[in-house]
Amino acid sequence: MRIVIISLGVVIIAGLLAVAVQHEYSGTKTASSPVPAPKRQTARAPVAAALPSLSKTASGDLEPAQATSPAGGAAEKGREIVALYETARKISSAVERDKEYANLVGYAAGAGDFELAIEIADSISAVGERDNGYAKIVHQAMTVGDLGAADKAAEKISSVILRDEQFEKIAASCPSNTTTAGTAAVLGLENGK
Repeated sequence: MRIVIISLGVVIIAGLLAVAVQHEYSGTKTASSPVPAPKRQTARAPVAAALPSLSKTASGDLEPAQATSPAGGAAEKGREIVALYETARKISSAVERDKEYANLVGYAAGAGDFELAIEIADSISAVGERDNGYAKIVHQAMTVGDLGAADKAAEKISSVILRDEQFEKIAASCPSNTTTAGTAAVLGLENGK
C-alpha cells in the first residue's frame, strides 16, 4: 500500500512539473519550432547596455567605434564615454567594474580619445585585464598613426613580454626614416640608442 501511495505521489509531482514547464514555455514557442524558445535575458546594467560589447577584447584586435554623427560625433562620443566611466566607478563588484572599464577602454580608443582610454585603463584593478587594455590602445593608436599615444600606452604595460611585443609593433610601423627627431624621440632612439 505504501508503494502505491509513493508511486502515486511521484506521478502527481511529475505531472505538476510537466504542467509548470508547459505553462512556462507555452507563450514563447513558435508554430514551426518544436523546441521551446529560450527565455529572454534580463537587461544589462545601463553602463554596459549603452554601448555594444567588443567581440575581440582578449586578442587586442579592436575595431574602431563609429561616431554617431560626422560633425560633432567625436566630442559627443567622448562625453558619453566619460559619463559611462563615471557610472562604472559606482559598480561595487571589482570584476564587473573591470569588465565595464575594459569595454570603455576599447570605446575610447576606437573614438580616438587615447588620453581618456589610458585614464580608464589605469583604473582597471586586474593586472592582465589592464595590460590588455593598454595593448588595445597601442593597436588603435598605431592604426590611426598616433605613435606618441601608442608609446605612452605601451610603457604602462606591466608584462615584460607583452610590452616588448607592443614596442616591436610600434617600431615596425615607423617609417623607414626614423632619424627624424619626432619619431626618434617617441621611441627613445635619440643619439643612436
